[in-house]
Amino acid sequence: MPLRALFWLLANGLTLLRLVAGLVYPFSSAAWRVPLLIYAAISDLIDGEVSRRLGVTSMTGQILDPIADKTFVLAVLFTLWFEADVTALELLFVGARDFAVLAVAAVAVVIHPQAWTKMPPRISGKLATGGQFLFLLNAVVWPPVHPGTIWLAGLLSCAAGIDYVLVAFRTAPRNLAQVELNSETPQTDAPLEEENPA
Repeated sequence: MPLRALFWLLANGLTLLRLVAGLVYPFSSAAWRVPLLIYAAISDLIDGEVSRRLGVTSMTGQILDPIADKTFVLAVLFTLWFEADVTALELLFVGARDFAVLAVAAVAVVIHPQAWTKMPPRISGKLATGGQFLFLLNAVVWPPVHPGTIWLAGLLSCAAGIDYVLVAFRTAPRNLAQVELNSETPQTDAPLEEENPA
């Protein structure tokens, strides 16, 4: 296997394992939850840097990374809520960014998927993810959750959610107009070259 392919598997494997960790977290025992959470937090910090350092950034990684993040965070939040470790209000507060992104995605599917561009990484989203993982570490590793951690994670998450929604709705009309323009532009065949007379 070429070295570049191995690097690609390493970088994207970190992200894929975080997705798997989110899917299995609700069904794991208490002994496994702390290692899963620590792995998810560390892999979220390093997977992007690893792919850039190895020169294997790809569309697959850019799509997989936010899916893995949201899957893991929401899986842990709903598990904490189901086991009565957090309230429904705390779940909505801390997970506000993720619920906002899911709502925007649902609107995109219903209205016009091509009008919504892929949302690039934003500093508000990175700060929200950091706050969420701090909250989860507090809730799982060092319970009970400190009120300051709830407010920090919740406010960062809400700010990121508002930021994502504003950016999405600000860019969607322009993108839709471009899509419609492209669809109305007639496709013409390339002009034939005139033959030179003999």
